[in-house]
Amino acid sequence: MKKIILSIAIIAGVITTTSIQTADAGERPIVNSVYDNDGFVDVKLEDLNEQVQAAINELTSEYGIQALKYSSEKQLTKVKLTKRDDQSSKTVYFSDEGEQVENDMSYESSKSQHQEVEMRQEGQELQEQQLYQQEQQRQQQQHEGQEQQELQQQQNEGQELQQQQEGQQPSVEQSGVTQDQDNGFQNIKFEDLNENVQEAVRKFADQYDITVLQYNNNKKIAKVTGRNKEDQSEKTIHLNDEGKEVNLDAERAEAETEQTEREETQTPKG
Repeated sequence: MKKIILSIAIIAGVITTTSIQTADAGERPIVNSVYDNDGFVDVKLEDLNEQVQAAINELTSEYGIQALKYSSEKQLTKVKLTKRDDQSSKTVYFSDEGEQVENDMSYESSKSQHQEVEMRQEGQELQEQQLYQQEQQRQQQQHEGQEQQELQQQQNEGQELQQQQEGQQPSVEQSGVTQDQDNGFQNIKFEDLNENVQEAVRKFADQYDITVLQYNNNKKIAKVTGRNKEDQSEKTIHLNDEGKEVNLDAERAEAETEQTEREETQTPKG
């Protein structure tokens, strides 16, 4: 009876040994067994990356490999080992970097915490980047606003300087004054006057701001009206084409007298 039991035990041992083919020196383990349905599937050693293969091969001198599985979702390799001297078994887990972890749950927790830390860091970096971009935009807008103000100021100063250099040349368009015909006088631009009249107008502009500049083409007379820069009193002068001031009222009176005399001369005496 004892011999029968012993024979059965030996046969069982042989069957178990042949079902797990382990490598001696230089041979890779081949897995034939299947166990717990926990997301891990059977895998061959040669299908694993070099880091995981190296980590497993270091254990083969002391342990025999009973099962080898992999979870692509967890990115873990699960190895069930049997110690050669006392036939005790244990299960170990390796990450894709070939590092041994305690178990798949602890690894998942550690991985989740690591991902959470990375997400917080990325969120913080993104927030800092947004704040930096906002600050850059604010500084750029402020700089552009200052440049625009400086440019406007330079343009104003340039216009004032040009006006001074030109002797404050009067312009009907600049004064914004438009008038209808006044006894044959019509608005005229300063540059359309001859040099003699322009020079006389410049001298007048030293004391007066020009408000009206007109010309009578029939009489060849320029009419200039200005406002005194000190007391704001208004004055009108008339200039002939030689730039000399003329008394238009006196000329009108003299012309009327001559006309009367001519009429009296032409009238026959009764």
